[in-house]
Amino acid sequence: EINRKLQAKMVDYDLLKRENEALKSQFESSESYSQSLVAAKVIGFLGEHNHPTGFVITAGESSHIQKGMSVIFGKYLVGKISQVSQKYSVVMTPLNPEFSVLVKLPQTGANGIIIGSNDFMVMNQVVITDTLEKDGIVVTKGEIKENGIGVFPDIIVGKIASISKNETSPFQSAEVVPLIDYSRITDLFIIASL
Repeated sequence: EINRKLQAKMVDYDLLKRENEALKSQFESSESYSQSLVAAKVIGFLGEHNHPTGFVITAGESSHIQKGMSVIFGKYLVGKISQVSQKYSVVMTPLNPEFSVLVKLPQTGANGIIIGSNDFMVMNQVVITDTLEKDGIVVTKGEIKENGIGVFPDIIVGKIASISKNETSPFQSAEVVPLIDYSRITDLFIIASL
């Protein structure tokens, strides 16, 4: 009986330790909006386990969460809030085919739109005269609405794995892969309106 109680306390300790480490690293990496972060735990996922297209999280209307808010882990975009209930929300990840966000490639100034494709993302609508670079880091351009809700600028989305370019087309595209493993995320942060 004593051993079982000690084992349960060790599990609780390990969970608290991991949560504290996540909070510490989050607040160190997001200084510009750290005052408006709401922490949440992942309690379910949508899609394939190794490439989730969505998460169910432990924050909802009671935590002032609203549809369209950015969800991050460190400096990385985890997704956007797509559904909200009183105590829970659904996060749509960038791998979801219904996901889209304005992005840029800071190294070259190229702009485009990220669209999910289940196990990777596609950067579309990039003007053919813009320069895309393999392994270039793609970040959000920013889509904040007048109510302060939306996707903040300069959050890392992923890196360019390959480029598709046809000189006769006015646009080019690129395959973008995430730099974090969505399937391993247990704690994340919602950027609430400022």
